[in-house]
Parts: sequence; C-alpha cells; structure tokens
Amino acid sequence: MDIQGKIFINARAIIERNVGEKKEIIIQWRNKKGEECWEFPGGRVEPYESIYDTIKREVKEETGPKYEGDDTKNVKWIGLDKLIRLINEEKFSNIDKAAAIQYIKEA
Repeated sequence: MDIQGKIFINARAIIERNVGEKKEIIIQWRNKKGEECWEFPGGRVEPYESIYDTIKREVKEETGPKYEGDDTKNVKWIGLDKLIRLINEEKFSNIDKAAAIQYIKEA
C-alpha cells in the first residue's frame, strides 16, 4: 500500500485516576517494528469516524479485558513520577511526549 501523500489523524487518551493523594495514568507498551516504547492508548481515526468514537474504540481495544489491540502489551497504571522517568530515559513515545509534558505541568 502506497501511503505517500496521505495524511493520517491519530487520537490519544490520557486516562487518570486518583489513588489517595496521588494521580495515576494508563500507559501501554507498543511493540511495533521501529516503535518499541511506552505510550498513551489511542490510534488512527478511521474514515468518517469522530475523534470521540476513535478514543472509545481504541481505549476498548487496547485496554479492555481481551486486549484486542494488535501491537499493545503490558497495559498498566503508573504515577506521574514514573512517567517523568520514562520521558527522561527516552522510553516514552515521541508522538505522545509533548502531551505528557503538558499533562505533568497541569497536574
């Protein structure tokens, strides 16, 4: 498939919960060729699909009970201190890095 000249839109979710006084978020390990790193759940917006519907579908596929996502593994909750370490150690997705840094600043 020739993808040259095409634009792909992706949507990502930052899902948080409070554990006592501490915030935690969900991350997942992406194990695609050339893309082995931690990232937020999300994926490509399908034709005629809203970003909201994409987020619902992708989160269900990648973090649901069956982990239907094709290249995702090791979905887990982490604290913001761990997220900062992953970013500093270059183990977090470059695509999601700017959103992660902004989230940390606002948390």
